[in-house]
Amino acid sequence: MNTATINDELSAYVKSINELELVLTEAAYHGVELDTVQAFIEENGYDTDEIFSAFDLFTEWANTSCLEVVAISRGSLGSDETTVSAVEFLIAFGGPTVRLTVPLDGSNIATVAMNWWSDSATETIITATLAEMIEEYLDIF
Repeated sequence: MNTATINDELSAYVKSINELELVLTEAAYHGVELDTVQAFIEENGYDTDEIFSAFDLFTEWANTSCLEVVAISRGSLGSDETTVSAVEFLIAFGGPTVRLTVPLDGSNIATVAMNWWSDSATETIITATLAEMIEEYLDIF
């Protein structure tokens, strides 16, 4: 895969993650009944009977669209206490590998990274609502 192709592929993933961020924001502020939110739910084949809030939509996305979710923890030597500093979502694997890493440091700037053999590309995106949903999810556990 050449550089132009990998950048085009990455752009498609970034576009879909930006769409998720926008729909989560709309659902958080206006409810999941909003037409654009309902269209997103239907286009992605999510179970409409299970989505009553933006948080439900986030968990449906994480459970159905992500192959793996990893909490990245940090701690100091000599201490048993750790905190989750970021969450990484494996979006694609087996062709290009695509990961979305959302830091929980309040910056709201996530990284989308794509690797295909020796080629790689990254792009940063703003994910304020996604970060909020992740923090809410982590608070449950």
